[in-house]
Amino acid sequence: MRHLLNRYPKAKRIHLVLDNLNTHNEESLLNTFGEKRAKQLLKRIQWHPTPKHASWLNMAEIEISIMTNRKGFSR
Repeated sequence: MRHLLNRYPKAKRIHLVLDNLNTHNEESLLNTFGEKRAKQLLKRIQWHPTPKHASWLNMAEIEISIMTNRKGFSR
């Protein structure tokens, strides 16, 4: 996470789309980096969790299929 934030130092906010893995949360950052550093990192992170009772991968595949099919109609 720190590498990601360091890679884009001018970005005021990093938007993260995450699955519901138990390590993808604020508490994990607090445990890993300590409270002071984690709070600095968290100021720049916007979490976007995927639904708990649906497969985010299936939803992504459906969206890609829709976009692909639309391109085919525009030709």
